[in-house]
Amino acid sequence: MSALVSHRTGVPFPSQKEFAHEKLLTLGLAALLLTGCASEYLLITNNGDVLTSYGKPELDKNNGLLEFTDSEGRIQQVPQDTIKTVIER
Repeated sequence: MSALVSHRTGVPFPSQKEFAHEKLLTLGLAALLLTGCASEYLLITNNGDVLTSYGKPELDKNNGLLEFTDSEGRIQQVPQDTIKTVIER
């Protein structure tokens, strides 16, 4: 079976296997770039403690707690009224 060739450029089209490989590589690079976009945030409490959040903390409106993922990957919750400042690093 002969390869399909573009009538404009004369360049052969990639095979299904090559296309799948390129698609997988593109998706992998996109995932890598997106994970690199997550920022660190510092949460400074009213008593001066500093908590580090990987990704933006989110407020749970049902219970008034700020939820965030700490540097070890654990999900933490703290009362919103105990946080004095949130700084994006």
